[in-house]
Amino acid sequence: MIRFLDVVAVWGLRLAVVLAAPLLLLFARTWRARAVGVFLLSAFVATASLAVMDLTFTTAVVVVGPGVPPEPPPPLGLPRWPFEWAFLLSLLLLPFACLWATIAVLFLILSLPAYRSDTAGVRSIFLGPTYLFRWQMAVLDEQDWLRLAVQLGTRLDFRISRKEARAIRERAGILLEELREAPDFRDIPPAWPLAVWGKVFRPDHGHLLVYRPNTGGPPVPQVPQEKCGLLVFLHGHGGNSLLFPHLLREFADAHRLVVVCPSFGYGNWEHPDSPRCVERVVNYAVEHFAEIDPRRVYLAGLSQGGAGVERAAVVMPDTFAGLIFLSATMEPTVLAGEAFAGRRVLVIQGEKDRHVTPASVGKGVEALRSAGADVTVHRDPIGTHFLFFAQTDEVLRQVGEWFTPSSLPRSTPAPG
Repeated sequence: MIRFLDVVAVWGLRLAVVLAAPLLLLFARTWRARAVGVFLLSAFVATASLAVMDLTFTTAVVVVGPGVPPEPPPPLGLPRWPFEWAFLLSLLLLPFACLWATIAVLFLILSLPAYRSDTAGVRSIFLGPTYLFRWQMAVLDEQDWLRLAVQLGTRLDFRISRKEARAIRERAGILLEELREAPDFRDIPPAWPLAVWGKVFRPDHGHLLVYRPNTGGPPVPQVPQEKCGLLVFLHGHGGNSLLFPHLLREFADAHRLVVVCPSFGYGNWEHPDSPRCVERVVNYAVEHFAEIDPRRVYLAGLSQGGAGVERAAVVMPDTFAGLIFLSATMEPTVLAGEAFAGRRVLVIQGEKDRHVTPASVGKGVEALRSAGADVTVHRDPIGTHFLFFAQTDEVLRQVGEWFTPSSLPRSTPAPG
């Protein structure tokens, strides 16, 4: 029953986004999103108007005569559009298509520094020839995508109470304003379009968000200053977001961590290609960022990202110094394997979580312990599935306390 409700909720949200996006984009706060909203609405109105006029005033022309075979009927019994109307439709849509292309090109030119990987701060990196996806990502602002998702998701997901929905929207508003004021986030396009294409075609497009800390920050005791750790953070259902490196940046500065957030479609990390995605981003980060100590690589998963943590840990048994599950999916059949023997694992879970239930997490913890893993569990008695966003400071404090001993290179004994 729970699986059925989850499927209904997920597909209902996707359908709502498709149907409501053209209207909601008209109320966006950025000029790029407003221009796209005008384009979508104009295309819809032009198409609908021509369809009505065609159905009213035109019919399919069928020529019958000696030696002339009858023209086949139109598909599905619909009348054909005369050439004049098709030509007029093209003329109506051409200006808006040009506007869309111009906006995307200009934004790509202005945001080229955001794709560089040789400087500190937040970066958006593509590991492959993906100009088409860069165009799509340049069309809308991260704030408009997130606002659309939050407004729809909190109202259509029946597992979220009204009180919690209001709290989520308020918290999202605060975070979006922080993103607006952060200078190194302004030129970075959102990764949300990749979530849509991940469901249509393939989930892995070779994209990742990277945050490289300012190495001049306060030192962490017992950690060599010339090296940093690496935290690979796997997003959940809904796609990758700039919110993740934003929420993790102070934690990364304090613990000297490079944060890498790969995009994997909608967040379907149960896909068999997910371990290859994680392995590629780890290899890329270790190869291109000289400050990373390969002995201090950690893997974290939020929500469905937990499925990616499990699978990558099995495929890469000697890579990660620790595994972190944040309100995450945990599958006992995967976690009971010998690949988890001796692993340090942190599990943070809300007792009021209705998306990933405490009972399912409890079974995953039991499987890990039976496999010989060293598991630390934090349960928040009032926490929901959005615990990481609602109580970010507290969650990261718990991660930091667990992190400190493991932040040392494996060859360095922990203090005390």
